[in-house]
Order: sequence, then structure tokens, then C-alpha cells
Amino acid sequence: MKRRDFLKVLGMASSATLLSSCGVEKGTEKLIPYLIPPEDGIVPGLAHYISSTCTECPANCGVSVKVMEKLPKEKNGKLQRQNSPIKLEGLEGHPVNDGALCLRGQSSIMRLYHPDRFRQPMKKMGEGAFAPISWDTAFA
Repeated sequence: MKRRDFLKVLGMASSATLLSSCGVEKGTEKLIPYLIPPEDGIVPGLAHYISSTCTECPANCGVSVKVMEKLPKEKNGKLQRQNSPIKLEGLEGHPVNDGALCLRGQSSIMRLYHPDRFRQPMKKMGEGAFAPISWDTAFA
């Protein structure tokens, strides 16, 4: 086979492949199938926004929390949804901050993911020493 004939065959095969894929409507494919379809329209892996309040200072600015929904995990025989906040922004139209959020408010999400944060109620025992206590004792 001559080089010129080879290039003709290669060109026809590639153009036929290109033309055969044009105009084909492909639906979006889900990588993770739903065992339980979402009731509230929240799709795992897609972000949604929740309005909340910043607690870093006494101003209590309004925040819009970007939340990433994870696949539900089974705990005590029930499926529980897991939300992971990933970004904080100011809430538009809030009477205190009107869409702006200070640096302290934006970085407050780092406290949630800090490895040394308290994961249960603690009681101060002495000079810098803490002891874990139950939730009932903490609320009392």
C-alpha cells in the first residue's frame, strides 16, 4: 500500500467516525446510582446553598454556606445524609452585612476541619487541662 492510499483511507475513516458522532444526543450519566432517590431534590456531588448566621463576632452577619452533599451513610440502621460545608460568603440583602463578609467570617470554616478541634463537650479542670463530659452534663 502506498503512503498516499494509506492517508486517504485514514482520512475517510476518521471523518466517518467524526460524522457518525455528530447530532447524537447523549444524556448526562450518573456515576453513582441512587439506591434511594433524593426526596428534597439534593443530588450528591452537587453543591447547594444554605442561609445561616456567622458566629465569629457579636455582629451575627448573614452568610450563605456552600454545602456539598455526600452519599448517605448508615448509622443505627438509618440512612443519614452528610453535608460538608466548603465555602462561606456574605448573604445578599441581610440587614447587617448586605452581602459582605469579613476575613474572619470567611476563614471560620477552617475551625470545622481543624484536626485539634474539640469533638465533644469538655470541662475545664485546672490550668489548661480539659476532660471530656457527656452532652447531658454539658446542657445541664
